[in-house]
This record gives sequence, C-alpha cells and structure tokens, in this order.
Amino acid sequence: MKHMFNGNKMLDNVDEDTSCSCKWENCDLYMNKTELSKHVISHIVPESQGLFYCKWENCTRGNRAFNAKYKILVHIRTHTNDRPHQCYICGKRFTRAENLKIHARSHTGEKPYVCSVNGCNKAYSNTSDRFKHTRTHFIEKPYACRMKSCLKRLPVHFIFRDRICATRKNTLDTTSYLGHNLFATF
Repeated sequence: MKHMFNGNKMLDNVDEDTSCSCKWENCDLYMNKTELSKHVISHIVPESQGLFYCKWENCTRGNRAFNAKYKILVHIRTHTNDRPHQCYICGKRFTRAENLKIHARSHTGEKPYVCSVNGCNKAYSNTSDRFKHTRTHFIEKPYACRMKSCLKRLPVHFIFRDRICATRKNTLDTTSYLGHNLFATF
C-alpha cells in the first residue's frame, strides 16, 4: 500500500515516487517515500544521557525519551509508515516483526499461549490476550469505566470498542471515543 504525508498522518493510494516532506524539527526536505525512510535515520542521534527523542512535528509521544536506538527506529515507522515486515499469505505489512509473527497465527490458527488456570484450556495467539483473560479468573471485573458518573465494570477491556455504556451514550458524542481504552484497570 502506498501513502503520502498530510501533517503527521499518511494518505493511502499515493504513488511511491510522489514527493513527501520530512517533518523532523528544522528539516522539511522533500523526497520520495523510500528516500524519506532512509533520510529520517540521519536525524536519530543520542542526546543527553544517551537518550533518543522523536522530534517529528505533532508527534503524540511528546518529549518522552527512548533508551535505545532500535526503539526510536521502530517508532519513526509510525510517521513514515515504513512497514518492512510483510505477510507472505495475505500481503499485509507491519512495522514490527513481532506483529507479523502474531498476525501469521491468524492464518495458521496457532494459539500457543494457554491459560494457566487449572481446568481452563482457553488458548491465545499472543501473551497479551492470554494475560487479559487470566485476570478474569482472579479479578471479577478488573476494568472500570473512566467516566466519573459511570460505575460500569467489565471483565475485559476490548468489549468497550463494540458498544458504549449507557451513561456515555446519553451524554457524549460516542464516535470520538470508539477505539480508545477508556477503562482503567485495578
């Protein structure tokens, strides 16, 4: 899939040779997407205490540092939309090799991470989903809605993406909250 910058976001369906601008602080050079991915690396230099900072225009990370160069390199891919890891089955691309590995399990059906609770044999394709599930055995409903006026609690956080609790539905524009993790864990 091909993209082009619009601020700090990307637009789909743009030719690979279309000019893109580097939005790193004090840069604004124009080049094609392939050159941009290589160019941005030149900006990544350690600062005080060997820390790395993303200075991409409007980066949502703010001024939080990375303690290793490879971490900022992976992060920069969110700005350049460089996705070097491609699924050989469906062609979907990923910024991280680990995400491709997890995705590949959706094709194979492999679920190597089994719940460790005695008698529960639920299995998952990644450790994160298994962890969320395992918590439901020990904490009845660990996810609480972050809206002060709502007392709703859920056993798993992702349910919120598919439906809005009644309090939120009646008081807010629900479309601006979809996809956000508005449930806190305890």
